[in-house]
Amino acid sequence: MNISIIGTGHVGLITGACLAERGHRVLCVDSDERKVKLLKSLKMPIYEPGLEPLVLRNMKAGRLKFGGSNADVPFDLKIDASGNLYLAGFTMSAGLPASANALQAVYDQTMDAFALKLNPSKAGAAGISYFSYLGSDGLQVAYGIDFDTNNNIYLTGVTGGPIFDRFGGPGKGTASGNPDAFVIGFGTQQ
Repeated sequence: MNISIIGTGHVGLITGACLAERGHRVLCVDSDERKVKLLKSLKMPIYEPGLEPLVLRNMKAGRLKFGGSNADVPFDLKIDASGNLYLAGFTMSAGLPASANALQAVYDQTMDAFALKLNPSKAGAAGISYFSYLGSDGLQVAYGIDFDTNNNIYLTGVTGGPIFDRFGGPGKGTASGNPDAFVIGFGTQQ
C-alpha cells in the first residue's frame, strides 16, 4: 500500500517508519523545511530509542521517503471510484514531476498551488497520472480539489498574484499581494 503522512514529528515519523517496516511505501511530508532536509541527509529531527535505525533501514530499502526539496503542504484529498487520489495544496519545491499537459510545468520560485492525481497501485512516479504547478508572483494556495467523470480537475484557493493572467482568465482585480479567492477547472487528458 502507498501511504502519505502529513508531519514528521514524533507521531508522523514514528508512524511512517513503522508502516514502512511492515512493507508499505510511505511518503512523509512536513511544512518544516528543516526537518525534511535533516531526514533527507539521514539525520533525525527527534529522538526515540530505536527510531534512527528503523528510519535509515526503510529509507535505504526505498519504502520511506520525505517531502520535496522544500515545503510541500497538502490541504485537500479526494478519492474517485477507481481509487485514484486527488490532492491539492501548495509547494515551494522545484523539480516535481509535472505532466506533459500540465497548466504549468515549472515551479516559479514563489509559493505555488498544485494539483495531483495519483494512482496508488503504481509505485513512484509511475503512479502520477497528473501533476501541475499553479503559480505566479506571490502566494498561491489550493485549499480544495474535486473532479468529474471527464477527467477534469477543479481547484479552489487563494492567490496573491496574477495567476489568472497566466492561464488566460480575466486578470487579477486587486493589486498584487492582496489575496483573492479563485476557482479554476481544467482538463487532464493529453
